[in-house]
Amino acid sequence: MVVLGALLALAGAGVPARAQPASGRIRFAAASPSVPRAMYGIDRHTNGVTGYVKALQQRADGSAYTLTLTDGATGLEELDAYFYTDLDGTGTPCRVSSSQRGDVETGTIDCHGTPREVWAVIVLTRGADASFTLTY
Repeated sequence: MVVLGALLALAGAGVPARAQPASGRIRFAAASPSVPRAMYGIDRHTNGVTGYVKALQQRADGSAYTLTLTDGATGLEELDAYFYTDLDGTGTPCRVSSSQRGDVETGTIDCHGTPREVWAVIVLTRGADASFTLTY
């Protein structure tokens, strides 16, 4: 049984991780990602009020992401994606290389090695009541 488990682990080692979609809605704009991070840390039911926090599967550095604005109340909505190794005040921000084209932000995430988890914090910087999809 141990040999079978080892063989299965080796077989899957070279298989790239499949993109995982997450969607959400943010009601109000926030000045920075620290606002939704703090609110989520106090009460997870506040997710979606001033930002959206999502734990991502552990991925290798250089993992790609796409953030797509799917709807908004004013038509002027802008979203930004931030990534951290932890949600508390000492959570190290990950380096992000990104570009924006219309309602779509694409980029790669570099979290200084392989952290236990990566946390995405999506912030509405302009507009109101925005829906989005994050694929990572």
